[in-house]
Amino acid sequence: MSLFKELKRRNVFRVGIAYLVGAWLLIQVVDILLDNIGSPPWVMLTLWVVLGVGFFITLFFAWAFELTPDGIRREKDVDRTQSITHQTGRKLDYVLFGLILIGIGWLVVRDSINPDGGFSASGTAPVVILMDTYAPRGVYDQQTRDSSGTNADVLSNILRGLPIETHKEAIGSTWDREQQILMQHPDLILIHRSGFYHSMTQELGFSYDPEPSSIDAQRAAKLYQFADNKLMTFFGFIGQGNPDTMFLVYSRGTGGGWVEEEYRIRWVAQLEQRFPALTGRVRAIDIPGGVTGATFRNPETAQMMRLQVISLLGIETEE
Repeated sequence: MSLFKELKRRNVFRVGIAYLVGAWLLIQVVDILLDNIGSPPWVMLTLWVVLGVGFFITLFFAWAFELTPDGIRREKDVDRTQSITHQTGRKLDYVLFGLILIGIGWLVVRDSINPDGGFSASGTAPVVILMDTYAPRGVYDQQTRDSSGTNADVLSNILRGLPIETHKEAIGSTWDREQQILMQHPDLILIHRSGFYHSMTQELGFSYDPEPSSIDAQRAAKLYQFADNKLMTFFGFIGQGNPDTMFLVYSRGTGGGWVEEEYRIRWVAQLEQRFPALTGRVRAIDIPGGVTGATFRNPETAQMMRLQVISLLGIETEE
C-alpha cells in the first residue's frame, strides 16, 4: 500500500493515463494522414514502437522527477513539506478530462462518418476507385483514345455530381499498387475486366490485327488466363484486407461469353469460391454494343453505369 500511495502521490497513474489517451488520439490522426499519402505500413509500426517506449520513459520521469516552482527537480531533492504534487495532480486531472472529451468527440464524429469505424479518403463521402487501362484497344471510344485517356476518365464524368469521392487508377502489366489502393479504404472499385489483359498485350508487343487469321489464339488465351488471374488475385487482396469494399466489373463482351448472364454468374461464383470473403460483394455487368459499338458516351449506357454505382453504394438520390 505504501508503494501504491507513493505512485499516487507522485501522479504516476495520472501521467500514465493521460499519456495513453493522448497517444491514442495521436494514432487516430496520424493513421488518416498516412492513409491519404499512401504511406508504407512500417511508418505506423514505427510510431507504435516509439509511443510504447515513450510510455515507460514517461512513467520513469513521473516517478523520479517533480515539477516545482523552480523547475523540474529530482523527487528525492524536494522537501516533502514544499512538494506541490497535489496541485500538479489537479492540473493533470484537467488535462486528462480535456483529452477524454476530445476522444469522445472523435468517436462520435468517426462513427457518424462510417459506422464500422473505417475511414474514407475524404472522411465524409464513399470512395470510388475507377481502374482501367490506357491501352487503346481497351478504351471504348475514339474520342477518348485520341486524347490518350482511359475509360476511367469518361466514367469519372458520368459519376460527377454524386456524393462520392472518385480516384482514377491506370493499370498496366507491371502494376503493383494493391497496398496503396487498400490504404484508401475504397467503398467501391469499378474496374474493366480485360484491363490487365489489354495492358499486357500492348506492353508485351502482342499485335491486335483486325484479321482473325493473324491472331495467335493460343498465345492470346494463355495471356488472358494470366491477366484474369491477376484481376481475381487483386480482388481477393482488397476484399480480405477491407471487408466493406464492393466491386463492379464491366466488359463489352471480350474474354469468353461475358455477354451471357450465365457466364458472368459462373465467373463471379468461381471468384467467390476462390475467395469466400468476396461473397455477395462482386457485381459483373455487360456493356451493350459489343467490341465495335460499346461506348460510355452513349446516354443510356452512361445512365446504367451511374445507377449501378448508386445501387451498390446505397446512395439516396432522385435518379
